[in-house]
Amino acid sequence: MKLTADDVVALFEQRYDHQSARTVFRQAADAAGLPAAGPFDGAALGALATSLEAIGDRVDAVVSALRADAGAPSASKPAAAAPKPAAEAPAAAKPAADQPAADAKPAADAKPAADKQPAAPAKK
Repeated sequence: MKLTADDVVALFEQRYDHQSARTVFRQAADAAGLPAAGPFDGAALGALATSLEAIGDRVDAVVSALRADAGAPSASKPAAAAPKPAAEAPAAAKPAADQPAADAKPAADAKPAADKQPAAPAKK
């Protein structure tokens, strides 16, 4: 699907006001090495989305719309869930019984650190 420059600017207006949408569109087109006059095919829309991510702030909705029109999966949403790798041996997840756990809590009767200074007395 090919979009005109006006169609693409309309996508930018999801994020920006009228004038800012046109300005950011031209900046993104320049950064992608595309003519701002259009038309924009799928590859051009993908390049525009990539350049917008690099120069824009809070542009997820516009990038998603550009990639949807380009026919490419959105970077913020995976196209399909990747299959989970086979689980490793369960013994690897648990520490051995003869080794203390790395996150073990210190004993309750342990002395406080010597480098702490006592609290200053309250002023009257």
